[in-house]
Amino acid sequence: MASAQVLMAIIYAPLHMILSALSLYMFKSFLLVLESVSNNRFPQDYTLLRHMQPYIRELNTLLEDQLLGPASKMKINLTHVLLASILISLLSMVLSRARQL
Repeated sequence: MASAQVLMAIIYAPLHMILSALSLYMFKSFLLVLESVSNNRFPQDYTLLRHMQPYIRELNTLLEDQLLGPASKMKINLTHVLLASILISLLSMVLSRARQL
């Protein structure tokens, strides 16, 4: 029983690291897409983006000016990956405990 828990810990730690790195990369990519759409750097034949551009521009202004800063200057390092991995671990523990109730 204890060896199974050790094996799960050995398997879950790198998986949480990979999941957190991918989620941070996807978040940064999402911010870059928002930035490019708000700056008119997309094909003009996408009518949905043309109609949503004022809303995307407002969202980008909120995220860039007041919350996060420019997405192009965002650097993701190992500290961010470790903190996101800890967050994912804590969320998984809380959710597993909530399922038991």
